[in-house]
Amino acid sequence: MRTCLRCNGEKYVERNGGEPGKDLCKECHGQGFLEGMEIINLILSGNPLSTQHIYRSVFRGKFPTVYMTKQGKNLEEQYRSEATNQYHGKVLTGDVEMGIFLFFQDKRRRDVDNYNKLVLDSLEGIIFEDDKQIQKLTIVKGYSKENPRVEVNIYY
Repeated sequence: MRTCLRCNGEKYVERNGGEPGKDLCKECHGQGFLEGMEIINLILSGNPLSTQHIYRSVFRGKFPTVYMTKQGKNLEEQYRSEATNQYHGKVLTGDVEMGIFLFFQDKRRRDVDNYNKLVLDSLEGIIFEDDKQIQKLTIVKGYSKENPRVEVNIYY
């Protein structure tokens, strides 16, 4: 069971043949949400990391400096490589809507809004020019002990 992308978690739907991007309940399907829109589906492997694990700050004198950790750089490079291998189209220049599905290895409580930055930054220049183009962003968390990953659906 998955969360309906239009209802923002109020209803549940079954996956349509296991295809990412088909997650609408019966009431929302056909209401124009995806009408005329194309969908890009990406699967980025590995356990998702929060911004707390990928960014650090240090003080240089009185001023803090934020930098990306080696683990964060490696994961961003991996995501960029996987996105490049899965998407061969042109970089999108117009507005987009996105669904990010986070599948964690364990069921620890997590704050889902800390996981989208690295995903969005790694897709810049490959899928879209800038993450400012995103008009709607839906984040859903799930669990997969055997296959932790991030599934990304981009609607344009």
